[in-house]
Amino acid sequence: MHNVTLAQISAFERTVRLGGVHAAARHLGLTQPAVSQRIRELEKALGAKLFERHGRTLSLRPDGSALLLYADQLLNTASEMTVRLRTGDPLNGVLRLGVSKSFSLVCLPTLLDWLGKRYPALKTSIHVGDSNSISELLNSRKLDLAVTSEYRMAEYVQREPIGTNFHGWYAHAAIEVAGRVLDAEALCAHHLIIPPPPSRDNTSVTEWFRRTNRLPQRLSTCNDLFSTIQLILGGVGIGFVPTRVMNDYVATGAVRQLPVRPAVPAYEVWVCYQDEELGPGLRQVVDLIHQVVAEKRLYI
Repeated sequence: MHNVTLAQISAFERTVRLGGVHAAARHLGLTQPAVSQRIRELEKALGAKLFERHGRTLSLRPDGSALLLYADQLLNTASEMTVRLRTGDPLNGVLRLGVSKSFSLVCLPTLLDWLGKRYPALKTSIHVGDSNSISELLNSRKLDLAVTSEYRMAEYVQREPIGTNFHGWYAHAAIEVAGRVLDAEALCAHHLIIPPPPSRDNTSVTEWFRRTNRLPQRLSTCNDLFSTIQLILGGVGIGFVPTRVMNDYVATGAVRQLPVRPAVPAYEVWVCYQDEELGPGLRQVVDLIHQVVAEKRLYI
């Protein structure tokens, strides 16, 4: 098996873009035989003929045209990688961002719009998940920045509070519920929909039921916040979701929040980042997250 190298890819790409081996060699600081050798090695490694040769004239064959797109992607990625690792700045390349599902629904479009205006070349890799999965990715250095409620952070992950996340029980307006204020026993008589474990929300709800010594008769789980909202709107069950994501639906009268006592405790949310990566650029992104959360009133 023959390995493809970036040197071979670069020789191929420059030959195509500059119109020949001679120009590619001059650009790369190589001899013409060296560039031709790299292209022959690339063809051998891929098992494909990339050029039609007519004397000194080269024209791309179909396989060569297909390879050109991959070559551009590989060389761009290699360039981004070099800049990112030399500068240590996650804004030079791909910003790896983790966010909660409620942040994704309410704040993510605005945040990405603001980032795009300030950093037009910035790419993002976004993980939307629960606090447990986000914390694991942060601790394993697979995220640069995250919005999460989890507190089990490695010592090299710094965090800043951005608010408190409140949840409530929501039902379709047509669902009849006895009593103006429900206790755990009354709530347990209905079909309830909550996030699955090991999410922070699931832990909050299950501990709440445990403290009240009540067990729901029909308890379903759904790991997608948007789907849970659709189930509530469809009258399938009573869902436990962040209050902010339901404000518009309550305002239109489609759903209503059920007053329940005692309330399920709220919890703090933080913006977290890798300590060694915090420079002026990442500091601006952290500040933007604070701003968008405040503007959208996601957390209290």
